[in-house]
Amino acid sequence: MSDDILKFVKGGKTQRSNRKKIEFGCLIVPVNWGERNNDLYNEAMRCMKFIRSVLHVEDIAVIGYRERSV
Repeated sequence: MSDDILKFVKGGKTQRSNRKKIEFGCLIVPVNWGERNNDLYNEAMRCMKFIRSVLHVEDIAVIGYRERSV
């Protein structure tokens, strides 16, 4: 997840034809990953609160999805 956020930051600083390469981002994070629910999603949200101050993109959406057990 942190690698994806760093890509957004780098792309927001990089311009092509007077336009940022990345203006908006979207992270899609499983809500029920591993043994505990919401851990990865909650960590993504905490990370976004901190990182928004240094982003060079307009905004990043974080979408949580629930995997169904088969």
